[in-house]
Amino acid sequence: LSRVWGPSSGDSIHKLKKNVKDLVDEFFASNDMQEAIQLVKTLPPHFRHEVVKRTFVLALSRQQRELDLCASFLKTLEKHKVIWRTQLERGIARIERNLDDMALDNLKAKEHYAELIQKLNIGPSTTKKEQENTDKKETEA
Repeated sequence: LSRVWGPSSGDSIHKLKKNVKDLVDEFFASNDMQEAIQLVKTLPPHFRHEVVKRTFVLALSRQQRELDLCASFLKTLEKHKVIWRTQLERGIARIERNLDDMALDNLKAKEHYAELIQKLNIGPSTTKKEQENTDKKETEA
C-alpha cells in the first residue's frame, strides 16, 4: 500500500480516511480555509486525492453552500500547490467511477458533479485518461 498511497508514518489507510473526513467536516462547519489547508499538508502527498473525493462526497449530502465551498477549497488547494493537478484529476476520476451509485442517493449528483468539474476546469476526457494511467501504474506495481 505504501507504494501506491505514499508513506503514512505508520497510519493505516482507514485512519487516514477518517482524518480526511474529519478535516472536511470541520472545514464545512468553520469555513476556515487556512486551517484546512494546513491539515491537508499533514497528509501523505500521494493520499491527497482522497481529499478531492471525500470533499465532494460529503458536500453532496449537504446544501449548496457546501458544494460551493467544495469547489473553492479544491481550487485553493491546487492554486497553493498543496495538491497537484494529477491528484485533483485522480480524485475527480474516482468520483466519476462512483457517480451512478451516488445518483441513487442524490438525484442531483450528476448535475453537481458537472458543475464541479466546470468550476475546476476539468473535462471528463481528462479524468478518464488520468484514471487509465493510474490503473496501468497500479497494475504494473
